[in-house]
Amino acid sequence: MKKDKKIIKNLIISFLVIGISLLFSLLLFISPVNEKLQNLIWDSFFRLSPQKKNLTKNVGIITIDDLTLFEAQKRGILWPFPRNIYALVADFLVKNGAKGVVFDIIFSSPDIDRADSYGEENDRAFYSVLEENKNIILAFNIDKRKIYDFVFDPLSIKNINKFKNIPQYGSILPIFELFKEGTNNFGYVDIETETDGIIRKYKPVVQIGSNYYPSLAIATYVALDSDELPSNLRFDKNGNFILKWYGEGGIDVDDNGNLIRPSTFDYFSFYHILANAIADRRGESLTIDKKLIKDRVFFIGASARGLLDLKGTPFTIKGKAYPGVEIHATAYLNILHRDWIVKFNFILELIIYSLILLIIIYFGIISKSYLKYSSIFVIILLFILAFHFVLFQNFNIMSHSAYFIIYLIISFVFTLGVNYILIGKNRNMIKQAFGTYLSPDLVRKITESENQVSLKGENVDASAFFIDIQGFTTFSEKNDPEKVVDVLNEYLKAFSDIIINNKGFVNKFLGDGLMALFGVPTYYEDHRNMVVKSAIECYNINMELSRNYGLNVRIGVNSGNMIVGDMGGGGTKLEYTAIGDNVNLASRLEGVNKFFETKILISENTYSKLSVELKDYFNYLGRISVKGKDIPIAIYYFLPAKKDIIDQFEKMVASYEKRDLKTFLNYVELFKNIDFGPAKFYVEYYENHKDNFGEPIKLTEK
Repeated sequence: MKKDKKIIKNLIISFLVIGISLLFSLLLFISPVNEKLQNLIWDSFFRLSPQKKNLTKNVGIITIDDLTLFEAQKRGILWPFPRNIYALVADFLVKNGAKGVVFDIIFSSPDIDRADSYGEENDRAFYSVLEENKNIILAFNIDKRKIYDFVFDPLSIKNINKFKNIPQYGSILPIFELFKEGTNNFGYVDIETETDGIIRKYKPVVQIGSNYYPSLAIATYVALDSDELPSNLRFDKNGNFILKWYGEGGIDVDDNGNLIRPSTFDYFSFYHILANAIADRRGESLTIDKKLIKDRVFFIGASARGLLDLKGTPFTIKGKAYPGVEIHATAYLNILHRDWIVKFNFILELIIYSLILLIIIYFGIISKSYLKYSSIFVIILLFILAFHFVLFQNFNIMSHSAYFIIYLIISFVFTLGVNYILIGKNRNMIKQAFGTYLSPDLVRKITESENQVSLKGENVDASAFFIDIQGFTTFSEKNDPEKVVDVLNEYLKAFSDIIINNKGFVNKFLGDGLMALFGVPTYYEDHRNMVVKSAIECYNINMELSRNYGLNVRIGVNSGNMIVGDMGGGGTKLEYTAIGDNVNLASRLEGVNKFFETKILISENTYSKLSVELKDYFNYLGRISVKGKDIPIAIYYFLPAKKDIIDQFEKMVASYEKRDLKTFLNYVELFKNIDFGPAKFYVEYYENHKDNFGEPIKLTEK
């Protein structure tokens, strides 16, 4: 009976937590936070999706790129190009089997030929092509204001009255009257960006007066494929649908106009197409396979940086140029393949996730382990994101991921608060019972774990870090105690902050230095990179501090198996620390810096598993034997110096280890006149140990 009451009580609390979480999450739902997070998730889904070039194979994009402008300028042709050029290209494409030619270029005024007064002839040439071929689509602009009375008969869309949320605009910006007479295949090219400057949606149709005017993509579809829009196409409240991107898109070209990487669409330089059109008219051989033209729809637009038609898309985070013409091509294929994005029903999602949350919250309230509950929560969160990605990838369904992440996080926070109130008393008792003879960190570990913490220790792979302030004893003798303490605290705080920021554990302070551990008490595979990164950053911060105090540091680093656990005397005060051969070696390496006048020394165990970037900071010093370790070890040093000096020293070490005395002596002579600590040591060591030339260096304490 008592157990049943407890279950009912926890269920009631769970419902209350859900209610409060729902209220707070709905407030965030209407805030910019939700929108920004949602966009971030949606954009990530697109970037994670594989390229679907098979869906773009029947579309080609011809761009007026930097190469086109360059080659045109060489021939005295300036932008905007004469209309006869467009006529030539369009005619070439149509006569060789192109399904359609779509211009993402506004022809709003008569042509002006700068070399000769052939502008009217150029316009007539383009008009003739338009009149003869009804598969050419032109572009125009619209405006929300009623500033022009310019109108023309739009393409007929039979079922347009069945669609809701078609936005109303004020006017059409004028297009060249002659071209209006040649065709009514026009589509507007206006694309609205979202508040962050990214294009995610597309406006298919607008109403101006009593007429419906299609976008460039829809005009292409109506002119070439069907006079009806897909019946399952839905517009949002602003008259848009969500674009489905087929890959990274955009275009990367070299200075010659050649593609650097495969594009989602097949891209063609306008210059190359024009050159082939001229060659075809002259009866000359072509550089393009006509099979690439047949049955394709070609979108023509600008990609040159100076023409300012590069747009922001979910992929622009990678810095890719995304011409506006490709957005229209993408929208066209969305309609053609019935392949746009739809949103999941929000109410249905809310019910599903609330039921899931009820279960999560219930077990969170009774959980005795924050860590275990947090892990389960993270797994569920990742599962939801994965599920949303599957819906998107396979069914073109976009869930309200951001909202439900917020919903889950708020629920998680409130659940932890309730758990603390209900179960926290027991944890406080533990703190009172053990806090007098255990360290605060250990007490926290005990209270957050359902299992008893072992004090026997364990063998783990970790990294040890020792740092010492060189010359601090002398500094202490020359300054008053207050200043000494202040300076020491400044140094140790700076070092500690760096170590903590790099996931390290400041284990203990050692007079004018400290010991730190990486990879314990929480293990992570990257501990070698983190400890070395900390060492370099500590050196750099010392360079800043030394401007005021004239002090330097020595750092030793080693990685490997260590015994870690809670250790102490008499059981009255325990300390979580590490012992063992590999810890001692790190301490020894810190001291070895004195011999070589180096700043940082790391062992082979650490160096071998570093990232390439960090390896570049270190150079091979040799094989040495230190006190307490008979087996020689390879060590690597960090010491800023000119590259040629480091290179020469490297050859010196190589000659030593190869027992090439003649070459080694040449370097001895070279470095007698160069102040370089590692080389100076090798010279002195050779002079004192000539009989042991080539053997690993044995070091004794200075």
